[in-house]
Amino acid sequence: MYLAALFHATNANPDGRLVAGTKTMTMSELVSRVLLRIGTACRIRGLLLQELDYLRTRSMEPAEIGWTDVFRRPERAEIPIRVARFTPPTASIHLIDVGANDGQWASRFLQSFPNSTAELWEPLPQLVESLQRRFPDRNRVKIIPAAASSNNGQAKMVEPQHDAMASLHDYADVVANSAKHGTARSLDIRLERLDDHDRRLEGRTVVLKIDAQGHELEVLEGSRKTLPHVSLAIVEASLGEVFKGKAPTFSSVCSAMESFGLYPVMFPSAGTLFGNHPLEQDILFVRRDDLPKLSET
Repeated sequence: MYLAALFHATNANPDGRLVAGTKTMTMSELVSRVLLRIGTACRIRGLLLQELDYLRTRSMEPAEIGWTDVFRRPERAEIPIRVARFTPPTASIHLIDVGANDGQWASRFLQSFPNSTAELWEPLPQLVESLQRRFPDRNRVKIIPAAASSNNGQAKMVEPQHDAMASLHDYADVVANSAKHGTARSLDIRLERLDDHDRRLEGRTVVLKIDAQGHELEVLEGSRKTLPHVSLAIVEASLGEVFKGKAPTFSSVCSAMESFGLYPVMFPSAGTLFGNHPLEQDILFVRRDDLPKLSET
């Protein structure tokens, strides 16, 4: 049925190539793309349902996440499900969200872990306003209108058409020429270190999420006093050339995290794909003491 719908939406050129939307491809390319999407969709949902069953047998399932969420929006259900294996949903959690964007990710986390508080780092003014509207409870959510970095100060941020791609670094051509990038503008933003903010973390489980579009190593450099308190982290790192003149950050991020006793255990979802290869990927890190939980079934 899915194949038939796609074939119906295509037209053949005189040379036998197919046109799907604005992209021209061969029949084999079309079939491989369809099979990849179907296979990936089934695999992700199957793994998440299996994990959700594991959590339910131990009364550890995240709040407001069920099998219908896995089927409808697995990308939204995945992080709460993965985190719950290592941190019970009833735990008292403090979330540090670097690159909060419009707060959708943080909102989902706070719903799934109802005893959590959060600090949301976001430098873009229009997104800060969005966060303020979404999170009116200032006792639970603190909004910091700055970009986390290795130093305090000012910097120029490039904001493409898709604001989730806003970065302190220039994108490589393969990304800059993509449809998501579009026309960009430059604006001045504040830089602050995570270590310069006081937190009451006694008895709290600290979860760190970093989505800094190429600036993740600088964020970690400014978090040396904070990282020893972190129990679990989700960090987006690059595996390919995403930013001009900047090496992929994957191995450096893993090394930096390991120096603070945090180890990579999982790669949620499929990452950001260009062709068959992810250029960026989320990585889940946990403490060494939590590594045995991976083998529990």
